Amino acid sequence: MKEELFDNKTMLDNQQTDEQIGFIDYMKDLGFIDKDREVSELGAVYEENDFEIHVHHIYDNTENSVNQGEIYVDFGAEDYTDNHDDLYTSILMNCEFDSQYSL
Repeated sequence: MKEELFDNKTMLDNQQTDEQIGFIDYMKDLGFIDKDREVSELGAVYEENDFEIHVHHIYDNTENSVNQGEIYVDFGAEDYTDNHDDLYTSILMNCEFDSQYSL
């Protein structure tokens, strides 16, 4: 497993509107993060198999936050929804995964 860090400067494609939106803002719009919560950095845990990226979950990596480490999205969850699918698709299309961080 590897880890990649993202902030709101990382732009994703809103799958409903085709507009660009910040990573954290998109997660808030999809309901994965409370709109009032202060989040400055997210961590994505993933693995690479045969040149394919498989994202497992996304968590709060905001330094000195009481929520640091909290998992916001688990892509293996039983309650997987269309919002999970929209976020996952946008992440794979827009994010660079070349981390040197191994877990």
